[in-house]
Amino acid sequence: MKKHILSLFIAIFVFGGLTQANVVTGQAAIPDGYYSSVDGKSSAESILDALFAEIKDHTVISYDALEDYYEQTDFYSDTVWDMYSTCRFTMADANGAQKSVCDAWNKEHSIPQSWFNKRSPMKSDLFHVYPTDARVNNFRSNLPYGEVAGPNGTGFKDNYQNHGLGKKGSNTFSGYTGTVFEPADDYKGDFARTYFYMVARYRDQALNSSNGNVVFTSNKTNLTTFAKNLFLKWHRQDPVSEKEIDRNQAVYGIQHNRNPFIDYPELVEYIWGNRVGQTVVLASMTPTCGGTTEAIQISVTTPRATKIFRNGQIFILVGEEMYNSLGQRVK
Repeated sequence: MKKHILSLFIAIFVFGGLTQANVVTGQAAIPDGYYSSVDGKSSAESILDALFAEIKDHTVISYDALEDYYEQTDFYSDTVWDMYSTCRFTMADANGAQKSVCDAWNKEHSIPQSWFNKRSPMKSDLFHVYPTDARVNNFRSNLPYGEVAGPNGTGFKDNYQNHGLGKKGSNTFSGYTGTVFEPADDYKGDFARTYFYMVARYRDQALNSSNGNVVFTSNKTNLTTFAKNLFLKWHRQDPVSEKEIDRNQAVYGIQHNRNPFIDYPELVEYIWGNRVGQTVVLASMTPTCGGTTEAIQISVTTPRATKIFRNGQIFILVGEEMYNSLGQRVK
């Protein structure tokens, strides 16, 4: 995912006509010791078992409350971040009519509910239930992800080519010949890391009912060869984005668990990729969310600090000065 969304918090204080803006930026750090049990592990199974033990006891939230939480996890610049369309939805556009793309958004289980028989806690886990265009969600149905020949919108009607993202048709990726849904390139890594998370979090659950057997194994949940190769490709081609980092942190504040493959993308290689059998040494890895929060004090003569969205990034405009996610002045 190449777009960016930043966690920026602004406090404005007025002292006799002089406004002081404290722009707090940076990435929230991973809690100390959160992944320490993974250190020194060398087999894929032992790594997954250690991750499972760390992330399994998360706070289970109500399925009906997900829309309220999306305002914290997927809402920015007055728009719902939708990975299935380019539509500009507000929170109020939830669960409306879905006769055409851009009519409304609803909750999309990237791992379809039929694959786990609508059981909790999978049903309401924010790490795989995203707000998406309701019509595209309906088009996808419970199909597995895959790759399809043809341009964006292949297999769909409506105004899909104008606003919808993805395509549906016969899978062209080795290992499966059935019908699949292919998401947009910018979000393939996001979905791959979602599936990696689901394997680690739900090793004690069956996720392979219905079409789920194309993706998940039945014995101590893992990925089929087809899914492993597909998601490894997507993970490598579409690295972790700031959008994912911010969402990971937001979900952690709600569910109190994290997606390890967003924090440490290299772990994917130790479990499914080209480092299987090698020993995990966390100190040798650079976490995506490893920085400390930095505060930058800015004194200006205007009483306003404004968040603006430009070229896929969010900036803070204080007077005539513009600051990026690192607190660096860019204008």
